[in-house]
Amino acid sequence: MDIDFHFGTIYVLSRWANFDAETAKTLATASQFVDDNLPNNPLTKNYRHSGHEPLENLTDLKNDDKVWIPFHFLPSLDGSGDERLICQKNSSLAQQLADFMSSITISDNQNLFRLGISLHVYADTWAHRKFSGFISRSNRVSNPKIISPTQAEWEKIEDAFIHALPPLGHAKAIHWPDRPYADWQCSAFPDGRKNWEEFLEASHSIYNILAKINNCDNLALSSTQESQLLDAFQNTTDENYKNRNNAWINRITTGFFDFTDTFDSDNPLEYTPGFIIGDTSFLPEFYAALEDHYTWVKEKLVDAGINRL
Repeated sequence: MDIDFHFGTIYVLSRWANFDAETAKTLATASQFVDDNLPNNPLTKNYRHSGHEPLENLTDLKNDDKVWIPFHFLPSLDGSGDERLICQKNSSLAQQLADFMSSITISDNQNLFRLGISLHVYADTWAHRKFSGFISRSNRVSNPKIISPTQAEWEKIEDAFIHALPPLGHAKAIHWPDRPYADWQCSAFPDGRKNWEEFLEASHSIYNILAKINNCDNLALSSTQESQLLDAFQNTTDENYKNRNNAWINRITTGFFDFTDTFDSDNPLEYTPGFIIGDTSFLPEFYAALEDHYTWVKEKLVDAGINRL
């Protein structure tokens, strides 16, 4: 998933679950910063990194597992052999993560950051399902086709480059698993996959977790909220994910989602890594939470007899 889900959608779901605007912004920023937490930032070079740029880390294979497995392709632990490392929605480990998040008490910023980090990983189990965070034959893609948008094609200009990439994560499928408006198919999804349906299902599960944490009376999205999300997923179709996120922010600030949050010019509703790494309190708290999540996943894998981290 891209920033329009990890920041924009998480913000909306948090507000619907009665988190205040500033808390929702902090939660959504932590969620998105998992992707943007790169090792080349001098402010964070001594901390664990979880982030990636498009097709980044594909040549530094010795560190790939520590980035892709715990933060982007949560293993299912279901099945046998390497099948247990394939990412699947509603898997055994995904459900354990959901249960853990539902039990979190937001008593401090570190717990809030831990929730945001975990929500990122949990959401990706829908977008990244059937792929794994290590080099595997299961990540190979054949017979690709874009059904919608109809003007799109699998980027033929990149075919030679894509062919040369190792089968790690969804590199072979490029960005199509992460675009909410895409309907596409390949060998892993021979009947096609409508991403907006996957993203809506993820939204239902995430809202349920957030609503439980905040003791909301209603633990399920309403039909109106479902329609609003579907409209945003299907009709925000810019190929540039940053433009899609800006469209989400515009919908938020103009009341499309039935709440209106106004932020002043000194603290706008926007995503910026500086919100975390520019704050002397937030920075160590975020990285402590990141380390906690990494350790949590590692321990689950070790308990299952898997020593990849």
